[in-house]
Amino acid sequence: DNILTKENYLTIPKIDEDNIAVFLKSICALNNSTGGYILFGVDDHNTILGLEIKDDKFENFEPFLDLVFSSIERIQGNIKFDFNFYPLLSEKLLLVFRIFRNGKLVDIDNNGVIYSYNDCTISILNASNIQRTVENNTINDIEKRILKNLKVIESHTSMVKTSLKSLPILSSFMEKSIPLVSIIDEPKVLLSEKLDVHAQKALIEYGQENGNGKSKGNIFFFEEEFAPRLKDAFLRYSIPKHFSKDLKFESKTIESLYLVPGGGVFYSKRTMPQFNIKGQVIIQLQIENKDNYSTKFLCSYLKSSFFLWFLLNKYDDTNFYEPEIFRELIVPKLDFSKNEIKQLVIKLENEFDAILLKENDFLKIKLGKDNYEDEIFKHNSLIDSYAINIDKIIFEILGLNNETQEIIESTLKANQIHYPINN
Repeated sequence: DNILTKENYLTIPKIDEDNIAVFLKSICALNNSTGGYILFGVDDHNTILGLEIKDDKFENFEPFLDLVFSSIERIQGNIKFDFNFYPLLSEKLLLVFRIFRNGKLVDIDNNGVIYSYNDCTISILNASNIQRTVENNTINDIEKRILKNLKVIESHTSMVKTSLKSLPILSSFMEKSIPLVSIIDEPKVLLSEKLDVHAQKALIEYGQENGNGKSKGNIFFFEEEFAPRLKDAFLRYSIPKHFSKDLKFESKTIESLYLVPGGGVFYSKRTMPQFNIKGQVIIQLQIENKDNYSTKFLCSYLKSSFFLWFLLNKYDDTNFYEPEIFRELIVPKLDFSKNEIKQLVIKLENEFDAILLKENDFLKIKLGKDNYEDEIFKHNSLIDSYAINIDKIIFEILGLNNETQEIIESTLKANQIHYPINN
């Protein structure tokens, strides 16, 4: 519905040989102009018809997909696209392609015909229009490249200075750390739940109506991925809960962390199944309660500014869902025989509990057009204040001075990673 009201899009009612030709023209037109969406299963009047799945079995739909994807090979030139399925009722679904504008013209079978999209229609460009389009694309690309280079230079100048100062900090931490795997049980790989088309549609609609979760639910649902740190969200620490009436799962009272594609990590007091549109796995982490490390401490650490700074310096990436990064993760080696360490960890866990409480309270607020933005801002500012306290406690546990904290802050900001501040 959002695409039909806001975005550039073209519709194709069904998949057959005749409409494949329309599909290829649509790809070229969107690529050569503004980019946009192609909706299979929607007619010219924007009526959602859906594509039929016989006997509710996806394999019966595969021949149609093969026809679509094999036809894309006829496009001459590089194109960038993404696609998704959206289940409907009555054994039907929508197939939606997103075509990205890449600034370079493409055609079909090298026939030299350049299609473009303008005013909701596909047209063929004449020679002068093609020349003008190429020139405009070139100018736009140059402008974007110059701006990007200026930002990169500015960022790199700052990062070179901070990186030189970061090396001894990094080395010292690595010497005083232990492997993550030494304090957790064997990580569990959770597959996406197998839900039928009707259950998928209901869950997706529930997710769209309820932001990124409710205070009660029986399944963790997400569309694609979560970044390690979210600036504007209902939930940043608590796992987003959704509800599926078709799900049969026996939840157990076991504290767990859930690591998702993108590097996001969420806490839950109970075990939770998961479903996502792309069928990706997530990683469930549980603490052995060994050496006094707790699940709440681990979650706080994995979401801390220090940890994200460490990932950037060691891997140039914050997505620790990636196996090559995850298997090398380390945590601070804490001496729990020291009372000051115990007290700092307790203090950190209290801040963490406060976040869980505030996130749960926020989900009970009725949001409307008049208060939506204000309430979101107030909530995120409040969570930021607790996140700042957690950062400070971790800095103190690690013995980091003010100069080191400033290095961490400047590094995260230079990499466009949200750094919590008091508002």
